[in-house]
Amino acid sequence: MKNMERNLIFSIDLGGTAIKLAIIDKNGNLIDLWQIPTNIAEKGKHIIDEIYEEFEKVLKRLQVNKEEFLGVGMGAPGPILSNGVMKRATNIGWENYPLKEKLENRFQLPAFVQNDANCAALGEMWQGGGRGSKSICM
Repeated sequence: MKNMERNLIFSIDLGGTAIKLAIIDKNGNLIDLWQIPTNIAEKGKHIIDEIYEEFEKVLKRLQVNKEEFLGVGMGAPGPILSNGVMKRATNIGWENYPLKEKLENRFQLPAFVQNDANCAALGEMWQGGGRGSKSICM
């Protein structure tokens, strides 16, 4: 197997009714974008597994390997502690949920998790209206 450059990121925007998924490259270029419904049954017990199933499908469809990914990033609707534990996501049913750990264990890739509004601000600063600024308010 040839040495592959880790160039891709699996991006997840977790919402109460839909989960938006994207593959981007490390420069922010969009490779693929799609969404699935959020399964809040059993207090969101199946969400991570269902997201991983989508990840496996897109690997096959795009003919890329997991080794090409730098990691997984998720914006989620609720307060997230610095250790990656989500304090509460009322619309999903998560409380003190070890989100970062669950993603890293399932994907076997580094994970970055943050509140979805913070992710939106970071995205604007990286690729959007705040690009090139030292600080922004959103």
